[in-house]
Amino acid sequence: MPSRQAIERLFAGRVYDDRKEDSAPPPSLDFQRPIMSKAVTSQASPEIRIAIPPPSTMKPGFACSSLTASRLRREEAWIVRQFNAPWTNDHKLTIFRKCFSGLQDVYGTYDPRTGRPRQIKQQVTRDVILRHLLGRQHYGVYLLVGDQTRAVVADFDEGGMLEPLEFIQRAIHYGITAYLERSKSKGWHVWIFLDPCGVSAAKARLVMRFILEEIERPATEVFPKKDRLGGGTTYSNFIYAPLFGRLVPIGRTVFVDPQCEFQPFPNQWDLLEGVERVSEPLLDEIIEINKLTGPRGPSQRGTSPLTFKTASTFGLPPCARRMLSQGVTENQRVACFRLAMHLKKAGVPQDVTFAALKAWATKNRPDRGKRILIDSEITQQTEYTYAREYRGCGCEKPAVKPYCHSSICPLTAPRPDRNPSGTTDNSMCAFGKPAK
Repeated sequence: MPSRQAIERLFAGRVYDDRKEDSAPPPSLDFQRPIMSKAVTSQASPEIRIAIPPPSTMKPGFACSSLTASRLRREEAWIVRQFNAPWTNDHKLTIFRKCFSGLQDVYGTYDPRTGRPRQIKQQVTRDVILRHLLGRQHYGVYLLVGDQTRAVVADFDEGGMLEPLEFIQRAIHYGITAYLERSKSKGWHVWIFLDPCGVSAAKARLVMRFILEEIERPATEVFPKKDRLGGGTTYSNFIYAPLFGRLVPIGRTVFVDPQCEFQPFPNQWDLLEGVERVSEPLLDEIIEINKLTGPRGPSQRGTSPLTFKTASTFGLPPCARRMLSQGVTENQRVACFRLAMHLKKAGVPQDVTFAALKAWATKNRPDRGKRILIDSEITQQTEYTYAREYRGCGCEKPAVKPYCHSSICPLTAPRPDRNPSGTTDNSMCAFGKPAK
């Protein structure tokens, strides 16, 4: 039975030092908490294990003396055997490659001495993936293959939790399950996994951009960055794959659960094995319902790129009509901005919008003794709206939500049930037959 010291050391988490080979055992790849394997000494492929610290210990803690290190490592190995995940190395590598694959003749990494990213024009072999999972060399995946991709990623660099959470919640509305990864340095990556055979990158990017516009984060970086290769473009841009072995123990490059205070999922392999994938027909449905321009049906090489542009149709959603007819009691400025945006999208000129909102303001009944908006405030909100491009409708905003009619609104009405994991004919698969 291991000592209390060994258990405390395991559950406290540790930071590895790349410069000292004997400072800590290299990580293994078990992505199951809370374990940490002993050093690999043989030439055979090490078992794929990585320790994820428990939720309450996501920073360095207990440190042991060199006199007890050998004994503690033996005791750690005993604990490891009690928590082994039921996956073989080959199965783990298959799961990883099924989720994070793209071009197979090139990959990205970075120089640890300079920190600069670099491209390696070599085959993405089993050893390349293994070195990434063991924390020896980063693997950056080029997601775009021709005009197809198996995944699309939103890169939130600023580090706040609100923006990626808003994106995930909005994606759920469209029947899309998105997965949140804590990036290696700062910020978050939101992954949407697609049909294993690949789907149109242009359609996936269009839907991703549409959701980002709805949450008012249009400048967020999206991978892949292009709709297709060709025209002098041999490669798109790479993004670092998750689960880099040396960062997992400190809570980086792992998938986290937004419903559990953004703590890592206890077993990353179980999560990746069961990810919900989005089919191309679901993307087509979202594009059609929201009147986004672009080709329909199976993707074709050589088609014109999709553009983010909603159809120009006159009419207001039910929430805007109710707000205009009844007035509001709170959040007047936000409501004024949203109404101006809807009127603009409906093709109403700016001066007519101002006149309509001026009449609307007289219907408002502000609570807590507040006054109604004055002309200068209405002018400011109207000018601000017409000076910029906005696509989101603010359905979840406190100023709009009380006036929603979700059962009749075309933006929030329930979507027909659709299986997001449907696949396409393997004969049309840009990635070849899906890995089993």
